[in-house]
Amino acid sequence: MTGFQVLSVGEPFDPDRAGEFPEGTQLGLDGQIRFTMFLSAPKPEEVAAVAVGEIRFAWTEDDFNGYLLYRFGDQPWSNTPFNPQRAGVVDLVPVPEDTHRTVLVILVDSDTGLVAAMRLVSWPGFFVNTVAASLARLSANPTWTELAAVMAHDAFDSAHPNGMSLRRLTAILPKAAKCVGGQKNSDAGRLP
Repeated sequence: MTGFQVLSVGEPFDPDRAGEFPEGTQLGLDGQIRFTMFLSAPKPEEVAAVAVGEIRFAWTEDDFNGYLLYRFGDQPWSNTPFNPQRAGVVDLVPVPEDTHRTVLVILVDSDTGLVAAMRLVSWPGFFVNTVAASLARLSANPTWTELAAVMAHDAFDSAHPNGMSLRRLTAILPKAAKCVGGQKNSDAGRLP
């Protein structure tokens, strides 16, 4: 979804589309940063985790895909793949280290299509720059094919099948590849 869109909790995520959405996540990096989660009948604790819980992010990549790892409140770690070749428009450029980029986080009830929670947080400059550099590398990969990207994603999911394995992965990532939504740059790498 590009362009200006008004969203409100309890209202349709997409007023032009009635009903259900498939469960899953979407990361949009087309000039604004949007992270949308579609969950079937989100539980109150899942809604609260998105609405007010501490939000942790991390970024890693393989040869063909980037992966945004995330944890909302005390929910388990999870991830969403991102591939610049599939995304179409990708507009994430490096920023000064002492700045932030706003991230819109949206939770949608996939059964009803209604927005269950949303929140603005930010990524500190060092994290934006880590993701931007990764996307530049991934975009420039001359060996990219859809099949190679799918196989790499399957291998990543096999190696990291659950929240605990993703937590272990975040622990070994460089400090610049992880952040807490809204943190100060001086707090780099402050993930448990």
